[in-house]
Amino acid sequence: MNNKIALIYDGSNYQVLVNEKVIATVEKIEDAYDCFEKTIHNNKSTATVSWETISNQIKELGVAEVEIFEDYHAIGYKTVKYFHNTGKLFYMNQGQMFPLSGDYRLLLFILERVVKKQLDESESFIEICAKAMAEGIVYHIKEDTFSLYSAIFNYGNVTYNFLTKEIHKGTHAENGTFEMFKDYVLEIIN
Repeated sequence: MNNKIALIYDGSNYQVLVNEKVIATVEKIEDAYDCFEKTIHNNKSTATVSWETISNQIKELGVAEVEIFEDYHAIGYKTVKYFHNTGKLFYMNQGQMFPLSGDYRLLLFILERVVKKQLDESESFIEICAKAMAEGIVYHIKEDTFSLYSAIFNYGNVTYNFLTKEIHKGTHAENGTFEMFKDYVLEIIN
């Protein structure tokens, strides 16, 4: 944890501060202490890779739509946000935060595909991840492949290879775009 968290009594109220910024003001000591404990818990870093390393990796890609919030150790790209202190990636849609499986590595995977021009529309990729999470379907990224695992697919999985542009449907493989893969997957999920 790199944040300085403090509980201060200012004469009439208690304040909880993170890096000298007031994040909560309460009147009762019990409420202040609860808030203080929650703030400490929420700011514990679960990540094994340093913020500086992640931030530098993302900056090196040079994707214009990426927002890096150094003060909060967070990264935003279109409809996803990564929070380093929790190690979680979220899909932000219609005012809601929906957790995605795959911490910063999933965000890095998406951005690398965009830079390599292997993914025309990153929102399609994010949409599949969000749908998969909502339906309890496991997905996995590895090198240049994206796989989904569920009994609803032939032989339990479907994979897209960004390098070869092949869709593996369990029983056979065929050439296709990521949009074709997305349509195939969403047709089965829905």
